[in-house]
Amino acid sequence: MASISKHNTQTPTHEETAHKHKHPPYMWVFLWLVILTAIEVFPIFTEIFFGFSPVPHNIWVPVLLVLAVLKAALVALYYMHLLFDKFWLGALILSPLAFAMFFGLVIAVPY
Repeated sequence: MASISKHNTQTPTHEETAHKHKHPPYMWVFLWLVILTAIEVFPIFTEIFFGFSPVPHNIWVPVLLVLAVLKAALVALYYMHLLFDKFWLGALILSPLAFAMFFGLVIAVPY
């Protein structure tokens, strides 16, 4: 009599199906967030402790806005796992940012 095998060889194992992508580089993202934060606070500390700002305020404010958007994107993509979700979900969540930037530019152009 032929023996019947317990395991079906056609079904994938848990290890094969559990994680198809590698774990995100959380520590590298954290390091980049620390570096970007240090870049943001450097001119403020130089102005407080040494009495001068290495970057004029009219240039520094747009740079701070870009850095804030970049940091928010890093957090949303990696820590909120939007990088591994479907594209339309990320577009749905990030589309208000595009509208806010557009309206901010419309308001800032006369100044």
